[in-house]
Amino acid sequence: MSKELAFILEDRKLYIEKNIVIINIPLFFTCVDDDDQKYLVLCFDDENLKYLIAKTTNVDLIKMLNSETNLREPFKNSIKLWIVESGFDIKDDKVQPIKYHCIPTEFLPKKGAFLDLKNS
Repeated sequence: MSKELAFILEDRKLYIEKNIVIINIPLFFTCVDDDDQKYLVLCFDDENLKYLIAKTTNVDLIKMLNSETNLREPFKNSIKLWIVESGFDIKDDKVQPIKYHCIPTEFLPKKGAFLDLKNS
């Protein structure tokens, strides 16, 4: 099975692992690098393809997927975050490291929002 390259951050290739929310394009998904490190990706501007990417852990992902923590927690707990503006090609992406306290609130999931994966 071929891996779909999504981003390159600091010479690390990130491949799409699981799509969580898709509306025309993946809006919320996980990536993995060649060392099996996990990343959580949020598309905060689907017209200009701008993303917030957090280096995360399996524990934080599982808690979020099980609605034990809100959607902001993996970003808040992350030791490394980036803003990526997609270019015409991956090598043209604009990658900017960012600290959590510098992220504009409108780029983050809504405060107190939880993931609901239940089919009702």
